[in-house]
Amino acid sequence: MQIDRLLETLFLLLKSKKTTAHSLARRFEVSVRTIYRDIDTLSLAGIPVYCTRGNGGGIFLDEEYLLERNFLTHTEKEQMTAALQLLKSTNLFPADTLMNKYHLSANSGDEDWLALELNDLEMDNGFVQDFLLLKKGITEKQQVQFIYYSRHGQTSLRTASPVRIIYRQNSWNLLAYCHDNTEYQLYPLKSLRSITLSGRAADLPLPVCTPAEDTIDVRLKFSKRLWYKIYDDFYGKDILRNTDGSYEVGFQLLNNDSLYAYLLAFGNNVEILSPLWLKKEIVEKLKIFLKNNQI
Repeated sequence: MQIDRLLETLFLLLKSKKTTAHSLARRFEVSVRTIYRDIDTLSLAGIPVYCTRGNGGGIFLDEEYLLERNFLTHTEKEQMTAALQLLKSTNLFPADTLMNKYHLSANSGDEDWLALELNDLEMDNGFVQDFLLLKKGITEKQQVQFIYYSRHGQTSLRTASPVRIIYRQNSWNLLAYCHDNTEYQLYPLKSLRSITLSGRAADLPLPVCTPAEDTIDVRLKFSKRLWYKIYDDFYGKDILRNTDGSYEVGFQLLNNDSLYAYLLAFGNNVEILSPLWLKKEIVEKLKIFLKNNQI
């Protein structure tokens, strides 16, 4: 597209200060005549770009225009680069071109030092399509419909006005006003199916608010064999080391299905000290599991 070519040409000039029509033609796989037309378009738009012929000639930007690049400090450029690298690593948006344009315009380094690795199963094509569909509903202020599978085993068709997508506790969630329950709810995206845009305008009758998390205070005792994992998982938490070499840690966990999977992953190296009801509930779940899997 011409607009993309014009922008990248401008950013290249901001970066290198000088280029040639032949160089740009090879880069964009267009004719030299097309490049000169692009330069005319930039000039008509008020960009101080000019050409000179002969040895040492080329396409330039006015020096004073180059000074406009300095509206970001070095620290701000690093922060922008980090943000773009995180955006790219989600695989939710085609950020390569955006990053290249930013590096050229801001004269920043392109070191790929930061990445966000998400669950590959969660980031498959179906999930990305649902994500972008919800994004469209949010930005275009449309209601959405979907089938919701609750953690209590219930299935229901919901109509909601989406507000924002939130990444929390290692999973993507949709904050939306549910017109069926007349309240704001936080839906795990992995619990939504058959997402469609209803075509009706979004309606938020109440001020936007994020539902409070359902958390519980737990205290666990770990065997000394997990000392290396304790400091990884509970960095910054108050860790108590007992005389027998075991460790105790108190913290909060989300009260959902992932709670049980998290605790059981420690196997025989963990003891639930509190709350007592949680210990009893896990024991009951294990009894049912063993009964269902008798050999």
